[in-house]
Amino acid sequence: MMHRQSPNLNGLAIFAVILLVAVAAQASAQDTPELKGDHATIEDAVAMVESMGGMAIWRDLAAVHFVHEWDIVNRPDRYLENEILDLIGPRSHVTMESEINSRMRAYSPEHRYWSINNGEFEYGSEELLERAMERAPYSLYRLARAVARGDSDIVVRFGTIDGISNLPALEFIGSDGAAHGWILLNTRKEPTIWSTTQYIYVLGPLAEHIEG
Repeated sequence: MMHRQSPNLNGLAIFAVILLVAVAAQASAQDTPELKGDHATIEDAVAMVESMGGMAIWRDLAAVHFVHEWDIVNRPDRYLENEILDLIGPRSHVTMESEINSRMRAYSPEHRYWSINNGEFEYGSEELLERAMERAPYSLYRLARAVARGDSDIVVRFGTIDGISNLPALEFIGSDGAAHGWILLNTRKEPTIWSTTQYIYVLGPLAEHIEG
């Protein structure tokens, strides 16, 4: 199925991701995924989560800490980013450091969208918060948890990422009936490109580290 969208390509990033198990959610595990979609797409979604560490791990996660390096088009520096991502709700806390810039930013329904740029605090606009809330459920990591838990609010089907129409991607449909997230897998069923309606991300090899 063809899908047209216009993500911001200035958000292109190359990720070197280290997954850290942060907190276990106190929720009962489901034995059988209850995602909506055809057998082939659900099978690929499950295989993706298995390639990222396994259904059992992602099913019970409440948060992750991951690290990646950004290499942004038309920007002279690369920067290292640490993010604590809440997998249960739309909340995130990030620090970003490069040789020329220091930034902290966070968003949540309770405390809005705020940032500290080189020591200067400011609240983000309502538009920034709305955009963060719209894309939050379609983070790769929140989608991995949703697949592992059999989230019946999400439908998965095959679609295409804008500009990569020759390769089918997993397309995630929300309760509003619209597509909000896309994940392209390699032959090992590992995620290589992840897209929302706002950004496209290109991932490097995943390196997994689990803390007891």
